[in-house]
Parts: sequence; structure tokens; C-alpha cells
Amino acid sequence: MTERPAGTRSQQHEIVIDAPLEAVWKAISDGEELTRWFVQEASVEPGVGGMLTFSWGGGQEGQNRIDAWEPNRKLRLVSLPFEMGAAKHDGTTPMVNEYTIERRDGKTVLRLVNSGIPNAPEWDGFYNGIDSGWRSFLRTLRHYLEHHGGKPRTTIKIIGQVPGSPEDAWARLLAAVKPTGTIVFEQAPAILEVNIPELGDAYLAHSMSRAGANNFVYTMLSVYGKTPAEVETIRAKWQPWLEQVLGVEAPERTAALEDPGEAR
Repeated sequence: MTERPAGTRSQQHEIVIDAPLEAVWKAISDGEELTRWFVQEASVEPGVGGMLTFSWGGGQEGQNRIDAWEPNRKLRLVSLPFEMGAAKHDGTTPMVNEYTIERRDGKTVLRLVNSGIPNAPEWDGFYNGIDSGWRSFLRTLRHYLEHHGGKPRTTIKIIGQVPGSPEDAWARLLAAVKPTGTIVFEQAPAILEVNIPELGDAYLAHSMSRAGANNFVYTMLSVYGKTPAEVETIRAKWQPWLEQVLGVEAPERTAALEDPGEAR
């Protein structure tokens, strides 16, 4: 068995966004803006030495120290110590997220370099997870800025274990959502992202992972600029429908399920 070299590894992501450079900078550096594409809660103390604190809810939270703050050009964040399963970051070796922004051919290019990730087996799950995670987050950022700039986001989540194979769940979901929207990205059978015009260009981001013999889904519907009453109307129709399509068990739901497309 070949031993992997010691040290760290990095990954780079880039996305082209049809939005002003200033809007992209605000989206990555403002607490309220971060909740519209990235996390559930966030606060930012701007400037070098400041802090970015964030949470996805359910105990998933973290802090970054701001190491570079160049408005409309560069933001460098250093992760404070954290634990995520087998991956334990003690801060001894800096783990860094560096964003750079530039204009190119009339659009804004956002580049993210995530470096300092330990090159060790216990970090493989973390490395692979954030690789696919960042790609999805950046596509969500692009969708937000190109369709909903400045509007608040509310999310409807479907999380749970599904029976059968990932391919079966994928086929059911694809067949169900195709008539409702435009596919932005697909990677069978794990990732599907869809723009849903009938909900005001809502964004459906679905992912599936496997742990042993079990399959788990994390599906999130992001709606923008809706009132609380509008969100609850959408939730009441779409959440049980998606749970039924995916096969996620929801014992508390006993009412007959309705295709949201029939209630437009």
C-alpha cells in the first residue's frame, strides 16, 4: 500500500456571476447576505483581525478570523479550531479560505482557494464533502445574485434516510421535478439543482450520500422575498410532496399528499 505524502492539500473553485463586483463582495462579507446563499445565521466583524461567525443550525457552527480584507478584491479567512467527525482541526496549521474577485468580459469572477487541509485519511471525508459542498454553495450564490439580489431567503429542508437504492430515489425525483422547473446542475445519482419559476425562481438543491448500507438525503428548497404566510403555503404543499417522492419517512404526516403543481 502506497503511503500518501505528509502535509496539506488544497482545492480551488471558480464561478462566473452576472452581477456587479460590489454585489459579489457584499455577498461574501456581510452577515445578512451570507444567509441568502450559504448559512442559516452569520455575523461579521469587518476588517483585518475581525471575525466571521456562522451556523447552519443543529449545532453546526464555526468561526473564521479575517486575515485579509480588501473590499471588492480579496477576503482571506482563517478557520478557528473545530471538530467534524474524525476531522479535528486544532489550529496548529492554518486552514484558509481565500476569496478573490475580478471583472472579466463584463461579468464578475469569484475564485475560492481552500488550503491547509491535512493530507490524512481521517480528513478524506471532510475534503470530499467540502469539495462538492462549495461547488453547490457557489451555484446557489450565483442563483441568488442573478435572480434575487437583496431579497431575504427562507429554506424548506427535507433530511432523512431513504429506502432502496440511490438510483431509485434519483429517478423518482428527476421525473417529479422536471415538469416544474429548469435543471441547473445534475450529477446522478447524488446531486440535483433546479430553478423553479412557479415559486418565483426558487432554488431546489438536492444531495444524497451513503453510509454503509444506508442512504441519506439532504434536500433544500430556497425561496426568496416571500412573506411568512406565503412560505407556509409553499411548505405545506412542497415538503410532504418531496418527502413522498424521495421516500423519506415522515410518520407525523397522515393527510393525502398533493402534487404542488396541481395547486398553482
